[in-house]
Amino acid sequence: MDPHGHCLDCFRSACSFEGCLLGRCGFCSARLHECKREDHLEICQNVVVPCINAIYGCRRRFARHFQKTHLATCPASVVVCHLQWNRSALSDSAKKQIKRAAKGFPTEIVPKTDASGLDDNDLDVIGCILDQKKIVDFFKLRRNYRISFRDYFTPTYPVLPLLAHKDRPNEESAEFHDSSDDEKKAEAEKIRKKMLPWANCYICKIDPASQHLHVLGNLTNEKKREKPANGATVKDTLFVPEFYRQRGLMLTKTFHRLAGSVKKGAMIFEVGTKGRPLFTFQCAEVVRRTEIEDHARFHELEDNEWHMHRCPMWSEGCDFATSNMDPKEGRFRYCDFLGKVVHEPTPSSSASLDDFHEETFYRVLPLLADYVDSASLRTLSATSRRARVFLENARQRIVTVPWRRTEDFYGNVFWEEEAPQYSYTKCQRLLTVTPTVPGDFWAHFASCAFRKAAEPECPEKLRTFLLLIQTKE
Repeated sequence: MDPHGHCLDCFRSACSFEGCLLGRCGFCSARLHECKREDHLEICQNVVVPCINAIYGCRRRFARHFQKTHLATCPASVVVCHLQWNRSALSDSAKKQIKRAAKGFPTEIVPKTDASGLDDNDLDVIGCILDQKKIVDFFKLRRNYRISFRDYFTPTYPVLPLLAHKDRPNEESAEFHDSSDDEKKAEAEKIRKKMLPWANCYICKIDPASQHLHVLGNLTNEKKREKPANGATVKDTLFVPEFYRQRGLMLTKTFHRLAGSVKKGAMIFEVGTKGRPLFTFQCAEVVRRTEIEDHARFHELEDNEWHMHRCPMWSEGCDFATSNMDPKEGRFRYCDFLGKVVHEPTPSSSASLDDFHEETFYRVLPLLADYVDSASLRTLSATSRRARVFLENARQRIVTVPWRRTEDFYGNVFWEEEAPQYSYTKCQRLLTVTPTVPGDFWAHFASCAFRKAAEPECPEKLRTFLLLIQTKE
């Protein structure tokens, strides 16, 4: 008979069974048989255990009943934002301009990749410039390395930026060559062969000089049209509107939100326009679980182009812009250090820094860290090494475990786990955004020089006819 058979069903705190004596848990007041002590420690709420995110870098240890409270501020409780958007190039020739700039060849228009020089009226094009920089970095890689990231949903251009990125030098060549043209020619040749009627005709193989019914009227053997002397065609001509030309943009200002389950082809087709190269981007920003709401609100502002209202003649080169939604305190501006648009509060006019002492700042800094958002702590910790030391115990700090891509002599790829890294996210706490009335918009539109230049002049006879109609009414 099993001596512990009695212990399976016993729940008394004063049991007289002598085969297995009762004992008290060292962490709580529970009394149980000694054979159940090991199982009890797995559920005891007072046992000191590591965080459930220990494998992700959290090194905190505490009583088990504090796990729920700790998860709210756990530095390893982070997620990666996989929100995707799609942006198309102005034309196939504009895509070639980006590719030429990435490979170091001269271009007609230099694609802009730095958004630090833009003012507050160009917030709606900052995302376009940042996406353009990702495309330039993508085309700097070798072709065989670029196409390895293709999948079913992105068969032509993979999702940018490439997360598993490894710096590889680009192939040097004295002449620019677009490999995309080779793919298009190969695909067109494959389709042409499928469309040829009786392509495998046995009679044609025996007597090629004879004319058969399927040869007559077949225009596939017609000689191709000769190109001009300079080698350019109408299709290769680069046309960029003045608005994009002034800012060095080869991508459209607006973007699309296609579902992740939709297969993204090489082109996007719109009403009245020819196909244009389509690129897919993803956020790939690491945020805390408690900051997902603020992070999503900033993406919503990007979808609305930061509520910027431009003149309807913006494509002709008009730079007028206004906003109908402003933050309650401060303004939106681009931060070069964070690489994104942030909210800058308005400094107090009554505050004076004449009597401010540096030591006072470092004494107050740990007390204020819990009330400051992660983006501000990230920039503040980068000001000095001393400030970084004072902010080591801030609740907004996150920990991530990076992976390093290595390759052996035979070309086999391995991924190695590195030491945990502590940092802060780029997420900022968004304040209330209030609607405003852009009263200067209609005043500008009435006197816009670009609108008057675009409108045709009214002939004298038509003007007289309109006046006669008005007088009769």
